[in-house]
This record gives sequence, structure tokens and C-alpha cells, in this order.
Amino acid sequence: MHMQNNLQIPFIDNWFEKKLNRENVTHVHIKPNSPGDFCDFPESLDSKLIQALENIGIDHLYRHQFQCYQEILAGKNLLINTGTASGKTLAFFLPIINRILKSEGPGNALFVFPTKALAYDQLQQYQLILNGLQNNVKNSNFEIPCFVYDGDTPLSKRASIRKKATLLLTNPDMIHFAILPYHTHWERFISELKYVVIDEIHSYRGVFGSHVANVLRRLKRIAAFYGRNLQFIATTATIGNPKEFVETMLEEPITLIQGNTAPHGKKSIFFYNPPIENPKLGLRKSAFAESNRIAQEFADQNLQTLVFQISRRSVEMSLKLVQDRYGKKPESIQAYRSGYLAEDRRDLEAKLRNGSIKLLFSTNALELGMDIGGMENVILCGYPGSISSTLQQIGRSGRKISDSTAFFIANSSPIDQFLVNHPEFVLLRNPESALIDPDNQLILLQHLRASASELVFEKGDCFGTLSWDAIRPILDFIVTEGNLHLIDDRYYWVGSQVPAQEISLRNMNGGVIKLVDSKTNRMIGQVDYGSSLWMVHNGAIYFHQGDEYLVKELNLEDGLAVLEDQKYPYYTQAKRDIQIKIINILSSRPVNRVTANFGNIEVTNKIVSYDEILWQNNQKIATKPLELPEIKLTTQAVWFELSEEIINRLRERNLWLSDVNDYGPNWGKTRALVLARDANTCQGCGTSGNQRSMHIHHIKPFRLFDSIQEANQSSNLVTLCQQCHQRVETNTRIRSGLGGLKYLVRNMAPLFLMCDYQDIEVFSDPSSSLCSGQPLFLMHENIPYGIGLMEHMHAILGTFLSEIILQIKECPCKNGCPSCVGPETELGYGGKLETLALIKEILGDQNEG
Repeated sequence: MHMQNNLQIPFIDNWFEKKLNRENVTHVHIKPNSPGDFCDFPESLDSKLIQALENIGIDHLYRHQFQCYQEILAGKNLLINTGTASGKTLAFFLPIINRILKSEGPGNALFVFPTKALAYDQLQQYQLILNGLQNNVKNSNFEIPCFVYDGDTPLSKRASIRKKATLLLTNPDMIHFAILPYHTHWERFISELKYVVIDEIHSYRGVFGSHVANVLRRLKRIAAFYGRNLQFIATTATIGNPKEFVETMLEEPITLIQGNTAPHGKKSIFFYNPPIENPKLGLRKSAFAESNRIAQEFADQNLQTLVFQISRRSVEMSLKLVQDRYGKKPESIQAYRSGYLAEDRRDLEAKLRNGSIKLLFSTNALELGMDIGGMENVILCGYPGSISSTLQQIGRSGRKISDSTAFFIANSSPIDQFLVNHPEFVLLRNPESALIDPDNQLILLQHLRASASELVFEKGDCFGTLSWDAIRPILDFIVTEGNLHLIDDRYYWVGSQVPAQEISLRNMNGGVIKLVDSKTNRMIGQVDYGSSLWMVHNGAIYFHQGDEYLVKELNLEDGLAVLEDQKYPYYTQAKRDIQIKIINILSSRPVNRVTANFGNIEVTNKIVSYDEILWQNNQKIATKPLELPEIKLTTQAVWFELSEEIINRLRERNLWLSDVNDYGPNWGKTRALVLARDANTCQGCGTSGNQRSMHIHHIKPFRLFDSIQEANQSSNLVTLCQQCHQRVETNTRIRSGLGGLKYLVRNMAPLFLMCDYQDIEVFSDPSSSLCSGQPLFLMHENIPYGIGLMEHMHAILGTFLSEIILQIKECPCKNGCPSCVGPETELGYGGKLETLALIKEILGDQNEG
């Protein structure tokens, strides 16, 4: 690997020249610097505002900022899609302030941000301009009141904000919970409301975005009640369908401004594939370990570095490992994620901007456009789940004109391996399309309840673009609930509750669990209800800002988890049980030799136990049961069963390994002897049981023997409990074609569906009760009610299978590896041939060669 251009950061140049690093870099992409394209200030811009800008060092606009100013001035609804660090804030803020200065009619503005952190960051940027403006106005009473209004706003200040605000910074949740249901308290603000600015609108995808679209319908309905016709301005990162998505969200025609004309320094993007440690098994060094190693090297050179990790646990584990290396807790190395208290997050953000934090581990909480200063280097530890997020995270370095670097460090999954060897997929392909379904019946029902409680519905009314004929049946249903009363074609809310309070926009699994330190009685953070079941169950080890806590008690009823600050030699990992029920089939279609079904399912998810695993060697030392409530998910799925003809053809070639084993006529006697030898005790965790509850495991898999007698020798048999048996089988089983297909589809589907990794799940069963005992393969959305991902998969299933078969054929491994059908076992069997044969059987004769 040779670099065409020398880097301007000497240490990075030296780092690349080391053999250990250079051999594992698959590609270096150089984005050259750009001088930018500038314009003079518009003639209509108020002179006082120009002076305020010049006082903070702004003496021109970028060309795209000038274009945005003109479109907003013309009254257009505008979408600004100009990339990271392009000055989008100034593009929409100037025309809004200019209208207020010139008193050209109502000019109140509502700024909507997806996170609290982003709102507070933007407030600081707004105040820079507003403070400079106030100094330039001779009238000492001049003021443009600007406030953040969110869950952290003290109750004592809220009434004052309602009376004074001209510019209000908030989030969709507060509009939904605290503004629309109490709009009569906001009459002054809404009666003068002109602009609604929605920042980072691409983040409102899926169920969250579908809820937000309905919140905007309610907002427009209330604004119309007060005589206001709103003008919308939105900003977005690079997505595949920006105009279509935003017009669906806002239900308004949109003018799109694209192209970044801001200056920027040179950026070098490294694609790094960790070295193979076990060639036989195809196992690579982990992306987690390599990210931490490289990050520490940069920190040692005083290069400010931001490391994006996939999960909150990875963030905390990285911080702990790095701090352990230094033997102390350096203030310059920190972690950032959701769940931290507001004051802690503000403190971390300030220290990141002023440079006192040199190394920060973060989840995607810092992915959005918050000002984090002149970040010199960004490391992505694995694919973050979407091309859009990948580009956003890469764009977090070099937000000024100085040179910068970004590293994509691949893990061993098929999708990461594909991207690290095909970087053009990240750099050149259009990113994913953002999908929402505002008319999802259950979501729509919830928001029609909320809207009906806010304003009376009467005959002929619309809800967004939905006609009276479309919404009237839903309103009539609410009447039957007893919450609406119909008199003379007018629907009056008579329910006792505020329905908005019962609707969660972001979290479908209940409220928030507060985390309390038992020694200090201080709340250290919070998690949502669904996450609490696996993160802070009784006995869990929980990590917070590098510190370890043992969860002493999880009280779901009171929304409280009590934690004890103490170090332990182990960490914990929750285990779950999943059950699936098919509700109905919406459509079916033939896909070569199978019938693909699309429909609704119910998934029941329950945390049943957890493992205690030693830090030192990752050895499991105990499995402990849990009694926790189950979570039900109603969603959409695609599934197909395998016919007996397909299975028989695979059996004839010895390529179907999912049949139930026949252990022979003497198995009962052999099993009893082994149980007696092991005293009915699990040899994995030491749990005692009876003959019914304990399992007998073949150490060397049964199918690798030529005879039953050899396989069933007592030296090859061991007693295990159900949990240990399941874990061992997962680690050492002969991978079937069905299991290999599940692994490959789970990892590759997000690229074809253009969705986040966590948006889908894959399930397979060689003998499923859902289809009369035949083998079943099923994919479902992890999004309640679905947003169309599985409907799209149903349409492209044949093409999808034809594409992913190439991933198996092109993979250089012999039997299977993490980059195709999953890792080969230590016994030398991975199921690559079986998976390939299964897909060929499904697709039919055209793929037999």
C-alpha cells in the first residue's frame, strides 16, 4: 500500500510507515483541501447584523449559505444538504434574525434538535451572534430572547420562557409532551410563530420518525388554529433520498440546496483490516483491541482523537482498559454516551472543545453536528450500521481548515470485511434512504387521540394530508373507547388523561430507569426500560465513566436500579429466550423453489439468565437465573420454509446437517451411566439437577463419527445443564447450511435494505412448529409495526440471495470464516459447502454451476 500524497501530520506519516500498520491498511483515500467559494453579504442583510458577524470574524458567506438566505427570504420551505462542517447554522439563522430586526411581521422561530446536547451547542453559537448584535443596537432595551426548553429546564423558569421567547430551542419530545397539549399557555409564542427549523432531520427514521411526522401534523393543526402558516427549514446529512424523505415528513413541497462550498483541509481516510491471528480458523485480531491500540498511540503523541464504538458497553470497557494501562484515571481520557447526567455531558463537551480532553470514547451520541472543535483524528471501531452514519462519523474530524485523518477499522463480520476491501461502497455509493411511515395505523391512532385532546375535530377536517374520510373511522373508534364524544359532527375529548403523556416517541419499551449509587445515594445516570433488563438486572456488572458497579437491585415498578461501586474480577453477559408467533400473511410470492411470505408476527423476548465471565481469560465461572418480565414486539417479517424435496436433495449429497441425531437403541442406558458418573452435576458451571433436567453433550460432534459406538464412548460424553449445553453447542457445533445462511443474511441484509444493523433480526429453525415441523427461515424488523423494510426484502429476495452467494464463492477460506458463513470450528468444520448448496437449491437450476 503506497500513499500518493504525504500527510501533513508527521506522526501519521511515521505511523503508516511501520510494517505492522502498513500491511493491514487496505486503502488510503485522500480528500484534497478546498479553498472554498465565497460571496459578499446579501444587500438586504441588516447592517447591525453584518457588524455583529464581522466582530466574531465572519466577513463573508459561503455560496451555498447565500443561496439558502435567498430561498428562505423568498418564503420557500428549504432543505439544506451540504455535508458536515459546512456552516448550515448560519445559512438558516441569518434570514430569521434579519426578519426580526426589520420587523417584517411575525418572526418567532422554533428550532428542533434530536438531542439535548445539540440544542445547548447551538444555543452557544446563536448567543455569539445575538450578543454581538445587542452591542450594536443603540436601544438599551433591545433583545431577541433565546432559550432552550427541554427536560432539564427548571420548572421555575418555564413560565418565564413561555412569556418571553422569540427563539425557542427544543426537541420533538418536548413539543409532543409539553407544548402541544398545553398550547393555550403558548398562545403568545405560537401566534407569532413563523419558522420551524428541524436540524439533523435524517435522524428521524423508523418509528421515531413516524411519530415525529405526526407531531408535526399536530403542530401545523394548532398553528392554523392561531392563524399561522408555518415555513419549514430542515438540515440533513447525506442520505439517499433527502427530498423525498423530507417531503414525506413535512407533507410540504421542499426546495433542496446541495453542495458544500465551505473551505476544508486535506483529509486522509484509512481503511484498516486487523491482522489474522489464526489462519486456520480465519480469525482476526479484534477491531476493539486494534482501535484501542491505535487510539493510545495517538493520545501519546497529543493528537486529539475521537473513537466511535458500537455500544455503550464497548465505550466503558475501552475507557477502563486505557486507564488501567496508565495506572490512574487521566482527566484527558474520557468516555461519552447516553445515560450520563446533563451536567456531566455539558462538562465533557466543553473540555472536548477547549482541547483538555485528548482521547474520547463515544457511542454515536457525538455523531450529529455538535461543535466539537478542531478534532484531528477520528477512529471508527467497526461499521456503525449504515453508510450515512459512517460518513457522518468520518466527517467529525477536520471540522476546521487544518488537515485531519479518519480510520475505519473493520471487525471480522461479512459486512465489515466487504467494506474494508471495497471502500468505494462507502466513498462513492449513494447512502441509505431514510424510511418512515406516518400513516402506520397504531401510531396514527395514538396521535389522533392526542390531537383530538388538543383541538376539537369537526366534519371536513384533515390531519396533515389525510382527508376527513381517512381519519373519521379512527375518530369513531376513539368514541367507542369512551374518550371522544360526538355531537353534531364535532368530536369533543372527554377522556380524563392527557394522551400525549402515554406516547413515547423514541422508546417503545416503557419509561426510564434511574441509576443510583448506594453509597452516595446520588443518581449517576439512566437507561431506558428495555435496555435495563439486560444492562442493570440484579447481579449485573455495570460500567459508568470507567468505574465498575454491581447492581444490587432493579426495581422496575419504581423505575430505580441501586448500584454498588466496587471492582470485580468478572463481567456479566445476559442471556435471552425468544419466541415467535405468526399473526397473519399479507402476501406470498414464489421465489424460485420456495414460497416467500410477508406478514405480521409477534416476537416475545425474555432475559432468562446471565453469565459471569472472568476478565483475565474470558472463562465463564457461573450462570445465574433471572426472573424478569418479557417484552412483546409486533412487527413485520419475511419467511419461507424448505420443502422436503429440497432437504432430500441435500441429504443425498450429505449436505444437510440439521436433522435430529439418532444416537442408537442403547442411548438411554449410555446416558444414565454418564449422568451417574458425573453425579447429575453440570461439568461446566457445577449446577446440580436430575436426570430430566441435565443434558449429555458429545465433546467431538456426533456427525463426525462413522459409527454410533465410537461417538457414544463415555470419554466423548459429558454432563451439562441446559444453559451450558446451549453455549457449548453454539461454540463447537457443526455449522449447518441453515445456520450459515442465517449468519450471512444477518450481516449482509442491512446493505441491501439500506437500514441500520439493529433494525432487523434473523431466525432459523430446522424443525419449526410454525410450519408443521419443516425447516423455517425468517427475517423480521426490530421496529414495532414495521416501516417497510421487510416489504422491500419480500420484493428483492431472489436478487438478494443471488448477490450474497457471491460473498461465499469469493471468500478465500476453505470451510467457513467470520467473513462469509461464520467461523470454522476448532474441529475444522464450518459449513461453507452446506450453505452454498442450500442457497443454490433455493434459487434453482440457474445457479447450480
